[in-house]
Amino acid sequence: MKEEVKEGIMSNVKDGNGNASKAHIHGSDCGCDENVHAKAHMRELPDFPTEIIFKAVFRNIPFVRESIVQLCAESGLSATVTERASRHSTFISLTVCAVFPSDEVLQMICSRIEKLEGFMMMF
Repeated sequence: MKEEVKEGIMSNVKDGNGNASKAHIHGSDCGCDENVHAKAHMRELPDFPTEIIFKAVFRNIPFVRESIVQLCAESGLSATVTERASRHSTFISLTVCAVFPSDEVLQMICSRIEKLEGFMMMF
């Protein structure tokens, strides 16, 4: 499961003990306390199954919330998806909360959400 680490992309790797971890490139916004640039380091994955909460921002088009609920249901997940419109209703922010059985299912759902019409960003 070892993959090359590319700037700006999280990659699945195994640490020296064979445990699944995440690696990334250090930078000003990587979130770690290291002050080293262009050097990869390991970050532990949570124990699955685990509850994950994330947000996705879309242009305000109909049925985005329902599409995300359907994507989760197709993967056997019971997700809670709440929606909030921007001040001028140009965009909508959706908060997705679900118990994910594995990192692979989480990555698959995120990948499918990114492909929905109107997708802007996810965090």
